[in-house]
Amino acid sequence: MPLDSEFETHRLPHLTVGKPPSARIRLFPDGLPIGVEANGRVVFLYLATTSFDGDLRPFVQRHADLFSVLPGWTLRLLVLRRTAGGIESLTGAVRDELAPWSPRTVEELRRYCEQRRTTADPRARCQSDERFGRAHRAFSTARGQRVYHRWLTDGDVVFERLSSTVIPEAFARGTAHVEAQVLLPSYRHLSPLGNLVRSSTPGVEKGAMGPARPQPPPPDTLSIADELAREWYHLVGRS
Repeated sequence: MPLDSEFETHRLPHLTVGKPPSARIRLFPDGLPIGVEANGRVVFLYLATTSFDGDLRPFVQRHADLFSVLPGWTLRLLVLRRTAGGIESLTGAVRDELAPWSPRTVEELRRYCEQRRTTADPRARCQSDERFGRAHRAFSTARGQRVYHRWLTDGDVVFERLSSTVIPEAFARGTAHVEAQVLLPSYRHLSPLGNLVRSSTPGVEKGAMGPARPQPPPPDTLSIADELAREWYHLVGRS
């Protein structure tokens, strides 16, 4: 389903490279597959290679504006079998990143961002400005820092979604959904075999005579990334 014609391009997932006026915007910088189900629900795939959410949270923040205007969407976390124990933490991180802040908190964040940009030494100012100090401690979280750095490049538009209840309401209705799927195949056991296939026997290296020993056929040497990509597109095709 097409987006509203008034939906600005800079609200699409992006990274801003450089600073205004020479800043450049890279749209959909994550390069991960996006599919559409027969009923129009948009499915976003994210490969979680670890149980930590350090990369997942920025991904979610970049997509938040897009999530807020879609009539139905699913974020499907593809989790490696060895990190399946972190599924609950990862899905919780997504909901936490999309949870709204109160309008008063957003206004305090706006004030803090404006003051911090012009403050050469935030720590020193914390000693002399009690309100700034409280805000600095409150917004020194990972989410607060991401919002601040996005604000430096994207401007006040980053504050508009922070107090919006659109996404939480979509979760409540079931039009927004976060799920995890464990990728059962494991291809890491092929990595050491790749080195063996590329090597030769000592006798051949030294030019020894004699019949060559029969060798087993080389194993599948596709990279792990290639195999995972194949799994992604297989999942999209089933959606």
